[in-house]
Amino acid sequence: MIRIRFVLLLVLMAMAASCSRSSINERELFANADTITVDLDNIRPISLNAVFDKISFLRLETNKNCMIAVIDDVLFMENSIAVVDKNMSKAVFLFDYNGKFVNRLSYLGNGPREYLNINHVFKVTNSIIAIQDRMKDVVLYFDDKGTFLYQTEGLQYGCDIECIGCNRIAVDVRSVGGIYNPRTEDYAFVVSDSLYQKVYAVGTDTYSEKLNYGATKRLFRYNDIVYGIPNFENYVYQFDSEGVCVKYVLDIISDDVSDFRYSTREELKQLEQRYPFFKGHFYEFDNYSCFVIKSASFNAYILYNHQTKDVYLLDSEYANPLITFFWNPYMVDAGNAFVTSSLPATLLSYKEQFYDGTSVEIRKDLDLLYNDMKVDDNPVLFFYHLKDTISE
Repeated sequence: MIRIRFVLLLVLMAMAASCSRSSINERELFANADTITVDLDNIRPISLNAVFDKISFLRLETNKNCMIAVIDDVLFMENSIAVVDKNMSKAVFLFDYNGKFVNRLSYLGNGPREYLNINHVFKVTNSIIAIQDRMKDVVLYFDDKGTFLYQTEGLQYGCDIECIGCNRIAVDVRSVGGIYNPRTEDYAFVVSDSLYQKVYAVGTDTYSEKLNYGATKRLFRYNDIVYGIPNFENYVYQFDSEGVCVKYVLDIISDDVSDFRYSTREELKQLEQRYPFFKGHFYEFDNYSCFVIKSASFNAYILYNHQTKDVYLLDSEYANPLITFFWNPYMVDAGNAFVTSSLPATLLSYKEQFYDGTSVEIRKDLDLLYNDMKVDDNPVLFFYHLKDTISE
């Protein structure tokens, strides 16, 4: 197998310095953006009963070859579900859509076809998945049944990676410029072609020596579209095979963190304690988008209806007790549903409470959930399916 040597992303970042932001027309960038007005003092609440069609779950098979400690990410492939455990098992587990174990991607080591650390797992296509290891400067590629395909080199830097169609790659490079390659302009995302030559760079990287803000996941896909959210910009960028645009602009009706100047981590923390802000928690679906606006007192889940342009605040009213696990969903890449997980130990601690006072129909679901459940079983995936239309 021929090993392909990619151009180091460090070089790609140096090239970004020579590209003026004016190469991307700002008017065109924002031309088709949806502006979403969020007034936290006067927003319409909507119950989860009106939003969710149903709640379902998937118990993942447990055996000696697939012991999962913590689920860091979930990717939906053509023939399997990829469950990522970066730090404990340091492996990617493949299950079919009935929860049956298929294969384990676990190649720890310093030799060929091996990794020392899992920094990021991403989809190349619906049937190819990749594991990035920045320590060894390699990316390993597998099919959705777990068969090793090939490996590449040169993606040592960058936080997240997502493939855009067949000939583009988006890389989250926040803080790379500040640490490895000081330059006059710092970008959040760089998009390259299939030969890793830079096509364009967008977004602002707020990193500095005094403002070393911990990066969370900011690049992700929903179906064939990739979205990017820089630090403390109220924008959501959309990347596809045609280029880049700003898809959503959040207009928060009150002072928010993005309205102020700050140059140190301490200044930013003080602002976070006083003002709301969009910290990049965003979920895209077929008919809706969801934004999490954080404030000192609560996290507001803002639901935006693509068709009607209505904006709602999700509240916790729902008859099914499994709503307990809704509030920390993964950023999933397919399906019209929020996805979360819970450990059996947690589920078993709620068992008596869940059964108490529930309907016969919900009890049937609980019977399936708890059937022969053991405390050391693998985590359970929960799916909160959105309705096609909302009736208030």
